[in-house]
Amino acid sequence: MMSARHAGITPPKSLQRSFTASILWVHLSVLTIALTAGFFVLLGISRNQTIQQGENSLAYMAYQMDTLSDSLYDIRSQLMQDKDMQIYLASDRSVDAEDILLQQSVMNQLSLIIRSYSYVSSITLFQGDGPVLCVSETMQIQGKAEDEPLPIQSSDVWKGLTAHSGLTWGGQYQEMDLFLSRYRPGSSSTVVSLLLPLVDYQGGRPFSVLSVNVPAEYFSFLYSKHADYGAAVHLWGEDGSLLLSVPESSGAPEGFHLFRDTVVTSQLSRTGWHLSEGIPFSVLLYDSVPLLLAVSAIFLAAIFAAVLLSSLAGRRLLNPFQEIVEQMSPINDGNLSQRLSPQKYSELNTLVRQFNHMMERIQQLVAANESYAEEKRLLEMETLQSQINPHFLYNSLTTIRWMAAMARAENVCQALFALGNIIRPVFSQPGIFWSLDTEQTFVRNFVDIMDYRFGIKTECSFAIPGELLERPVLRFILQPLVENSFQHGLQSGMDAGRRGIIHIRARQEDSWLDIYVQDNGQGMDGQSLIRLNERLQKGTTDPPAAEPRTGIGLSNVNRRILLQYGEGSGLSVWSQAGQGTTVRIRMRPEPVPPKPSTSH
Repeated sequence: MMSARHAGITPPKSLQRSFTASILWVHLSVLTIALTAGFFVLLGISRNQTIQQGENSLAYMAYQMDTLSDSLYDIRSQLMQDKDMQIYLASDRSVDAEDILLQQSVMNQLSLIIRSYSYVSSITLFQGDGPVLCVSETMQIQGKAEDEPLPIQSSDVWKGLTAHSGLTWGGQYQEMDLFLSRYRPGSSSTVVSLLLPLVDYQGGRPFSVLSVNVPAEYFSFLYSKHADYGAAVHLWGEDGSLLLSVPESSGAPEGFHLFRDTVVTSQLSRTGWHLSEGIPFSVLLYDSVPLLLAVSAIFLAAIFAAVLLSSLAGRRLLNPFQEIVEQMSPINDGNLSQRLSPQKYSELNTLVRQFNHMMERIQQLVAANESYAEEKRLLEMETLQSQINPHFLYNSLTTIRWMAAMARAENVCQALFALGNIIRPVFSQPGIFWSLDTEQTFVRNFVDIMDYRFGIKTECSFAIPGELLERPVLRFILQPLVENSFQHGLQSGMDAGRRGIIHIRARQEDSWLDIYVQDNGQGMDGQSLIRLNERLQKGTTDPPAAEPRTGIGLSNVNRRILLQYGEGSGLSVWSQAGQGTTVRIRMRPEPVPPKPSTSH
């Protein structure tokens, strides 16, 4: 018995390696997809947890800011309820003893507020065009008419203040810039100016603004627990402007991206401001590292297990294949009767059955080919024998035509000439195909013979595009249709003296070649037309015994076209009594190869 290697079949060992590699590839692909999906799932979970933590942190920060806002509104309420403050704001800032005592009372009230609120560094009171009072823990300064406006009074924020404005973020300044120039200290810290217009309950006094100056360090509570990872908190104004960033060096967030900061926000209830925090991607990644390491370890362990298991499974599963390969070896020596024995696996049994069925088909095809070769040899001998007949027939027709000419029988001469033209291509062009142009010439000569027969002149016209004239078609597919027009359609009209008309046209439509043969004969009734088309659709050549033997020529042409061009091809007939008949021939551009016989 020839080995599998000598039979040209891959040895089982190589197949095993290929099978093992395939299993490993499948495992690797699945595990990679699972790892990737797990990564993004864990990343999503970590991101959601971080966002929740950030939102909770921002909610606490927003509460702190709202508390600060409430405190500043309380300070304004205390001042506006103070009788001395009301009188002072309404006075003309004179320098008499009573006004000096009133001023001192107001400054003492402001100093008390500074001592009562640890986050208040200083207070500046503005009235009209300039500062009136500047109070800190160590200084109490009264403004004068010749004092210049402070830098804050030239800002856009200041210009937008009205008597009805609420708490407004004035911006960051050096504290000395919020004091009168002649009393500014040599050095000062950074403060945030929070502006509150003082409500005029009595009316008629100048517009007043209270600037409560809070140390910038106070807002360090805005720095979240993610500060160690570079997170930043931003305070935004009601108009969307950036008021404060903590840490101060951080810029505005760029918005969310997979590898950028995740942004969470929280709205302040009293001022219309809102907080936002940009949480770096590194925070999300850091929280996911332990789980990713665990998944990676599982991935590596699964790869090792896949290698071991696929190797063991490959050896067991490939043994039946090795047995099948050995059983196939005799076929290579020409033993087509060899068959495979059944296997214990259902999938392999399917393969065995298909292989055995294939071998049976091969045996049948070999036998059919041998029979076809024998038939072809006999046909060639018949063809050689028939080559003698055309010469005899041509010579006989020529002799008869000259005899008719001598007898001055011109019609007979013309008929014999047309008959010669019909017969000549039949023998000169062997095969089952010729050009559509040749078929057209054949039909013209046939019509001439029919005209001589009936003693009439039939109007036969063709409308065939030039590009279709050289298209190969089956021989003798138009002549039976034209003959059918004479026998069943035109004869009654010709007997009545009416001139017969036959029009033949062709066209290319998509992948089909359609040829139409139309006459002006007597046509067909509805029932006869239905029976004829049903017979054409079935592809039969003989009518049922109960029906008249009509349309045999059409059925013959239809059967030849079906056998040569396959499904969808054939004849279709349209007719109406007294209105003529139209027959359509539908063919493919190329014939469909016939199916080989399975028997001999």
